[in-house]
Amino acid sequence: MKEFKTECMDNVSGFERTNITLFSLQKNTIEQFTDFTNDLICELYYAMEAIDEKKLCALLQDLQKSKRVFVYGHGHASTLCSYVQNELSAKGKETVICDVDFAKKYVFYESDILIIISINGNTFHFEKGVIQNILNCSVNTWLISCKKNIDFSEKFLYIPTIKEKYNAIILRHMIDFILLH
Repeated sequence: MKEFKTECMDNVSGFERTNITLFSLQKNTIEQFTDFTNDLICELYYAMEAIDEKKLCALLQDLQKSKRVFVYGHGHASTLCSYVQNELSAKGKETVICDVDFAKKYVFYESDILIIISINGNTFHFEKGVIQNILNCSVNTWLISCKKNIDFSEKFLYIPTIKEKYNAIILRHMIDFILLH
């Protein structure tokens, strides 16, 4: 029953991402591409101006000081976790992707960091038990999300956006920036 519930929640959380229609073949492709590009530029400038720079710098410092990085994501965010792992592994930093149910017993050290990626905050809505298990771990834990009103510790990097349909793209861009350091 638990596996069925998890599969249903994965399916529902995927609807938001897969139902976003940014382009239509019935409309002028050049205009759509231009509008999309202009929207993204506006979103990027908005995120750049509205992000809490102190928290961003604190995350960058914690990431640089860490010996090992653990990443957790659910649904589409798990793809971002794989991306983070690939990029950090290429830089020689050990990176572990946590299992979706956070059922494995991870051994964390003081020099470790755990990064939770939740694009729209759905993990905190659908997976409350998993999040509680994560929060019970004694590890430097950060949350990165485009959802503003999530009850989480001060180690929460909120990625501000104007239009929710661009959250995944803007969050990916921010992760690219973080990984450059």
